[in-house]
Amino acid sequence: MAFREDSFDYVVNFTGWEDFTAVSGEKLVDLGFHEMTRALKPEGVLAVTLIPALEPKDEISRKDVKLQEYMYKSRKRPKYFHDCFFLHMFRKHGIRLLEKSIFKTSKNRLSPEDAKNFLQWSCRNCRKFYAPDVTMRPYLDLVGRFGEFIEKHGIRQRRSEFILLTEFKSNDGKTRRRAF
Repeated sequence: MAFREDSFDYVVNFTGWEDFTAVSGEKLVDLGFHEMTRALKPEGVLAVTLIPALEPKDEISRKDVKLQEYMYKSRKRPKYFHDCFFLHMFRKHGIRLLEKSIFKTSKNRLSPEDAKNFLQWSCRNCRKFYAPDVTMRPYLDLVGRFGEFIEKHGIRQRRSEFILLTEFKSNDGKTRRRAF
């Protein structure tokens, strides 16, 4: 990044790690953490939110996961991370955990009509938010394979849990609380 070292008091990320790996590849995640911590001032705060991969517990949820995986033709696709991965990366880059908060939202399903609209929009706009080598299947291919499921159940919105990790960069290795 073009920012000078020790430029920011706060660096905040609101999700997006899944898309970062789809666009940039997993090998650049380490570089991304390095750059965030490099640009963060000593005693600066890093706040990261993530949507962890949740284990599907019923048949409908397992089918939702299969649909999500099938949407992408290429091997590059969003990858969901667990908080332990981020905690490891923070330790590796000299960031100390201040607080971990978990927020749960209701597990809503998109109605069949809204699900179709969402899938059409996603297929049509994939080029706008992913790199060229991340490709999605055509809408008609998705409906051909999962149409009956979508007509009966719609699709589940994946955002049912957010984890907020708040950390700070310390030069002396001592953990101190920061006021927000």
